[in-house]
Amino acid sequence: MEGLLTRATGLRFGTLADLLAPQPWAFDADGAVLGHLLTVDEDVFLAAIADGRLDGLPLGEAFGLPWANLEERAAWTRVYADALRALADEAEGQMEAQNRRASLLHIAGQPKDEPT
Repeated sequence: MEGLLTRATGLRFGTLADLLAPQPWAFDADGAVLGHLLTVDEDVFLAAIADGRLDGLPLGEAFGLPWANLEERAAWTRVYADALRALADEAEGQMEAQNRRASLLHIAGQPKDEPT
């Protein structure tokens, strides 16, 4: 379901800025999150707009609120976790590349890059 969420709407969470950016969320009358405004059913979308039951929150903040549907929350949790894993993997890859470069420079007898 999470792949469908992001593919169908063009939503992308590929950077930390994406994860921290406010997103439009639809709420029910009790204040529970119904889902991302761009992924909810048309009826929910129209009702949320008409009744002003929406708010812009980063995904992490939306998780701190009650959700009307735990399956919907689980799908967004997977999107969030996958994005964080991808960012962590990228950072680790960059660190490994920097370590390899430093090792090669050491082998070649050149000084390591000094931190700026």
